[in-house]
Amino acid sequence: MKNLKIYFPLLILLTFLNNCKNKYERPDQYSIDLFQNEQRNDNQGISHKEALELSKIVIIVDSLQLLDSYKKKNNSFFVYKIISGKVEKESNDTILFPINILSTNHLNKTKNERLYLEDLKSYKLMIKDFNIRYQVLEFKINDL
Repeated sequence: MKNLKIYFPLLILLTFLNNCKNKYERPDQYSIDLFQNEQRNDNQGISHKEALELSKIVIIVDSLQLLDSYKKKNNSFFVYKIISGKVEKESNDTILFPINILSTNHLNKTKNERLYLEDLKSYKLMIKDFNIRYQVLEFKINDL
C-alpha cells in the first residue's frame, strides 16, 4: 500500500507532463519570401527581350546536326554542330561556322530556329573534347 501511494502520483504526473507537450508551429504571418522576384514558373518561360539580354550570342540556324548525347543519372546533355546559320547578336567573339554547342534539352531541327547562346558554365571538360565554348540558354523562350 505504501508503494502505491508513492508510485501512483508519480505515474499521474508523468502522464500529465507527457500529454501536455506543446509542439511549436510557426505562424504563416511571419513567413517572408526573400527570393520573390527571382522565382519563375517553368511553364511561363521568358520573353524574347529577356532572352536577348541574358544571351551572349543569338544565331538563326539553317542546319543543325546532333553529334553526341550523354545521360548521367538524371542529367542529360546533347552536343550539336551548327553547320550554317546567321548571327543575329554577336559579342566580341567572331563566330565561324561550323560551331559546336552544348544543350541540356533536345533541340528541334527546324530551319530558321533561333538559338540563344551563353558561355559554357558547366561541363568544363567538354571544351577540350568537343571544342565547345557555348551552351544553349536553358529557359523556355516564348514565341515572338
